[in-house]
Amino acid sequence: MTFLLGALACKIVFAQSYKLAVARRQDVDWVSLISFAAGAALIVPLQATRLRELAGPALWLGLAYGLSGGSAQLFFFRALFHGEMSVSWTIVQLSTIIPVAASIVFWHEYPSPLQAVAIVGMVVAILLMGNVEIRLIQEPLAWTGWMALAFVASGLGGVAMKLLQSQPSRPSEGAFLFFAYLMSVLMTAPLVRGQRPTRAALGIGIVRGGAILATNWLVLEALKVLPGYLVFSMYSAGGVTLNVLFAALAWDERPTRWGYAGIGLAVVSSLVFSLGQ
Repeated sequence: MTFLLGALACKIVFAQSYKLAVARRQDVDWVSLISFAAGAALIVPLQATRLRELAGPALWLGLAYGLSGGSAQLFFFRALFHGEMSVSWTIVQLSTIIPVAASIVFWHEYPSPLQAVAIVGMVVAILLMGNVEIRLIQEPLAWTGWMALAFVASGLGGVAMKLLQSQPSRPSEGAFLFFAYLMSVLMTAPLVRGQRPTRAALGIGIVRGGAILATNWLVLEALKVLPGYLVFSMYSAGGVTLNVLFAALAWDERPTRWGYAGIGLAVVSSLVFSLGQ
């Protein structure tokens, strides 16, 4: 549980850096590139002795996680230009339905009947919040498209993390994350063209890189001792609650009545899912 609480604290910094970059009109591609590079650079002194694991699960799962996670963040950045932080971020967090389903199907970590009801509640919450958001924005098709891509890519990243911790060879988490961030750097670099990053973009990117590294590491540690469906559901519920609160306080993003209902249903469903064993 300590690992999850630490991951949630770091996740607040990571999530709100998205909005800060957009609010200050920074080049989000530069911010992404800097954050991934910073995460990879921080791993080297921390895991220098284990970064020799250049083959096996740490390599291919790390590259898969980098591909999914990097894609999800790039898609989410673009969705933010068409919708608000609170609802968009909530929907991305509910992508934990994907690794939860994978835990059930592939690892036979079966939820209780009450948890199954909570999964249905999560799906209803996604549909409810999506309808609210679409009515509030001027370009609903653009927002829906980017959010759908971010949702799927983010969920597949959770599956890669679960796969890593299920390997009998105990691959290095540091090598896994190093390869993940390296892949994300390679994905983001071609998008950066014609201008240098500002100091603000550099600072936000470095802070965000440290936050994402700490968050990922702590979730991987939690997966060593807790079942995947429990880790991902609690991580989702806590992340939704805290980041919606910060978005409302820091950015004055007040959801509508139906938006609050959808967020509330998402949080309650996630909590019921995690506690209904």
